[in-house]
Amino acid sequence: MIALAVLAAFACGFALLRGPGAVVLGLALSGAAWSAGLLLFGATGAGADLALLAAAGVAWRFGEQRSLVQRGRVNNVHRAVSAGAAVVVAALFLEQSVRYPDGGWDAVAIWNLRARALFAAPHQPGLVFSPELPAQHPDYPILLPALVAHGWFALGNRTAAVPIAISFLFAAAGVAALASAVSARRGPTIALAAALLLHGTPELLTLAWNQYADVKLAMLLLVAVALAVEERFAL
Repeated sequence: MIALAVLAAFACGFALLRGPGAVVLGLALSGAAWSAGLLLFGATGAGADLALLAAAGVAWRFGEQRSLVQRGRVNNVHRAVSAGAAVVVAALFLEQSVRYPDGGWDAVAIWNLRARALFAAPHQPGLVFSPELPAQHPDYPILLPALVAHGWFALGNRTAAVPIAISFLFAAAGVAALASAVSARRGPTIALAAALLLHGTPELLTLAWNQYADVKLAMLLLVAVALAVEERFAL
């Protein structure tokens, strides 16, 4: 089941985009499709994944197949510095995730709490939107909790590995999407500088291992800006 969920998310993302931004888009679509299936039909199984695979097939068949055109050559020193920064940030993310597997306060009190409610009582959505828990912000969208709960249902059990993996994928794919978009317009050297700048931003690491929604939203906005600059999906 987890293999199907991952395949569906990535297939749909890459059917619409080329490059690392597809991972960000695919994860968001997976959470949106699963939450829609739950709220509309009470479904918690693989229906959302099968629907995404069908949508991916249609997009592959009729969609615009265009990749970012990379230009220029990259200096090996620049490549090594950027790769080193990525390794350091990834190692720190892993260390903090092992130390705090449940994430920071917002993850514990809001996002993962609502995901646990969706997983434990999927047919009682009132628990997720209950006004009796105002500190848990029942008015917040459930895209992230639904994505986490979807992963738990696909695995068959609740584990901290799912929200940790989701946070890592959003952060890593977002940095790569930034580098890819900048490379297409300004060349690989400036792209690596942009990635290095983002790696060096303390809030990227902090919000990622905290499992907050901020990084997910930021990376979705980043991909949207990149698409707008390329005039993709313009009417």
